Amino acid sequence: MLVTAGVLIAAGAVLDQSSSVVRGGIRKAAWMTLGKPLSEDQVHVQYKAVLASGMPSSRFVMMGDSLTQFANWPALLNRSDILNLGLAGDTTSGMLERVKSLNITRNRVLVMGGVNDILAGVGVDDIMHNLTEIVRQLNKDGNTVFLQSTIMTRRPAANELISQLIERQRQLCKSEKCTFVDVNKSVTNGRELTEAQSVDYVHLNYDGYLLWKQAVEFIFQDEQSRLLL
Repeated sequence: MLVTAGVLIAAGAVLDQSSSVVRGGIRKAAWMTLGKPLSEDQVHVQYKAVLASGMPSSRFVMMGDSLTQFANWPALLNRSDILNLGLAGDTTSGMLERVKSLNITRNRVLVMGGVNDILAGVGVDDIMHNLTEIVRQLNKDGNTVFLQSTIMTRRPAANELISQLIERQRQLCKSEKCTFVDVNKSVTNGRELTEAQSVDYVHLNYDGYLLWKQAVEFIFQDEQSRLLL
C-alpha cells in the first residue's frame, strides 16, 4: 500500500498549520500532529481502506503507541511510502492483536512498544512475550523487522524497568530474526528523557523527534526514495 501525502500520514491526527518554524529544512507543521487519537477500530477501518484502494505496496510501516502516532513520518523522513500504525495508549498486547489481524506483508516494519505496559504495571516478562510474538508474526508474513528500544521516560522507577526491558529487547534480536535499534542513544542522555527533548514525562517534542529520525533514517536510505518535500 503506497501511502501518499494526506493518506494516513498520522492516525487521524490534524496537522498544526499555524507553525512556520523551519529547522534543518523541515517545517514544524510537517511533523507535529495534534487531535484526538483514533480508536483501534478506526485505525483498522482506515488501514483496510488503504488495502482496498488498490495502491502498490508500501515499503515501511511504523508500529507503536502515541510516541509513534504523533509524528508525521512521511514528512519527517521525506518519503511517501510510510504507513503510520501508531495508536495512542496501545500496549504490546494490543499491538500483537493488530499485527495478527492486519495484513502487514513484505515491508520493513519498525516496532516500538512497552512504555504503556510499564506504566500500567505489566511485567517485563509479559512484555517480552508479546514483543517476541510480534517479531515472529511479522517474520512469518515476510517482513523485515526492526525492533526499536523503548524510549526512557522522566520517571526513575519506570526507567529501571525500561532498562531491563531494553536489554531483553537487545537479546531478542540475537535469537530471533530482527534488527535492534537503540533509539535511546540518540533521544535520551542514556539514563532518562530530558526536558529538552520532551513535552511531558514521556512524549517527545520537535527536537526529540528529530533525534529519533537520526536513529532510524539508515533504514530508509536507498536508491528509490520517494521524496515529498
